[in-house]
Amino acid sequence: MILAKSILYCGTWMVLACDGRCDKAWGIEGRAKRKLSADDDDYVWLGDGELGVAPGPGETAIIEEGEDRKPSATALCETDSARMNRWCARQCERSRMYRQLLPNMESPEPNLLSRQEAMSARSPEVVRSFVEHAMDAAATAQDALSLKFDRGRDF
Repeated sequence: MILAKSILYCGTWMVLACDGRCDKAWGIEGRAKRKLSADDDDYVWLGDGELGVAPGPGETAIIEEGEDRKPSATALCETDSARMNRWCARQCERSRMYRQLLPNMESPEPNLLSRQEAMSARSPEVVRSFVEHAMDAAATAQDALSLKFDRGRDF
């Protein structure tokens, strides 16, 4: 299961996606890691099987992001994507953000959608489909590593 939510992030429409496992989300500052060398940036996080249950809301290493806390102490269900918040986007090690596809402005097409149709283009089904595509494209370990470091410094 993938949860997805369309968000405005630093002036850009993004898709925030995660697996909804808040019970296993420690946050990027709180998850235990194994150092691979003397370099502070050379590490790997411990896997879910090596860790117990993650701390609940208000108990994580970084408690709040813009007054938002970790959404839950338990796993979320498919209908809970609205609960994803700034803590998820900025601190959760299980989430990723992807740029939404933008129209081709070199040869724009007429906008024939009504306001209602345009809003449904951001429906959970459309966003989830986009995220599944994006996650497939970013599935390599190198991509995941670069996303991890890029997320933390853009605020």
